[in-house]
Amino acid sequence: MPFGRKSPLEALAMPGALIAYKYSQFRQRRREAANRRVTERELSALH
Repeated sequence: MPFGRKSPLEALAMPGALIAYKYSQFRQRRREAANRRVTERELSALH
């Protein structure tokens, strides 16, 4: 067990899981920003 890894499979899976997590976080931030822009546009249309 080099470097304290449980298995070679885990050593391969962890970077992929981290990338998937970061990508989903990025997509969620973009979606929230898009929703915020729509809300601001609707508010400005009311005034």
